[in-house]
Amino acid sequence: MSSRIAVSVIGCALLLGGCNPTTVGIAASPLFVEGKQTNLLNQSYAAVDSITVQTKQKFPAYSTLRIATLEEIVDTNRQKVIRNPELGKMMTDQIRSRFEQLGHPVVDGDAKGQLTGLYEVIGKQLAVRLRLSDGRTGALLGQYDYWMPITSDIRRYMDPYSGGIPLYKVREGLDGMVDR
Repeated sequence: MSSRIAVSVIGCALLLGGCNPTTVGIAASPLFVEGKQTNLLNQSYAAVDSITVQTKQKFPAYSTLRIATLEEIVDTNRQKVIRNPELGKMMTDQIRSRFEQLGHPVVDGDAKGQLTGLYEVIGKQLAVRLRLSDGRTGALLGQYDYWMPITSDIRRYMDPYSGGIPLYKVREGLDGMVDR
């Protein structure tokens, strides 16, 4: 009997081994989301869903929530510092929308919960960290960290003057052109 179970488990592992992770669940460590089909809205909603499941006991549905605009971590050691505030605003709006869909009134004043978040562009990846804290004590109720590739869906909210391509790279490309 145990050999049949072992064979079944190994068979399932082999079948699932080649699948790309595209759905997000509760993660104790940062979750990496892969695939060209990855889009910002789905990932924002999945992050909220995960936090909601984590905090169901301490932060039930219909609890008031204050959501701060996600803040960007910018590497100031770079030669050119490029900020992407539109990306943070878009993710915050998506997160707010999902919490409201799940029954949490989002307010600007005192609330039972406080959601804060950070994001950072690291190469071709976007790292996001969300934290849900008790609005009165500041105690951490839930946290969700994830990484995703920077796709065209994300890039359109980055550096609005160049369509997501950092301005210095656009300039370098122009300098490299020669008249023919």
